[in-house]
Amino acid sequence: MGSQENEDCLPPPPPIVPSDVEPIKIVEQYEHVKRKLPTKVPMARRGL
Repeated sequence: MGSQENEDCLPPPPPIVPSDVEPIKIVEQYEHVKRKLPTKVPMARRGL
């Protein structure tokens, strides 16, 4: 019975994980670019 309760608790989190993973992946990529071009970041921000 305990195993079934754990399975019921697992389904709900999955839908919230993908939504939180997308933004996190974008932030990780942005940080990588900022670290690679720390001087170009402020210049690009001014152009925006």
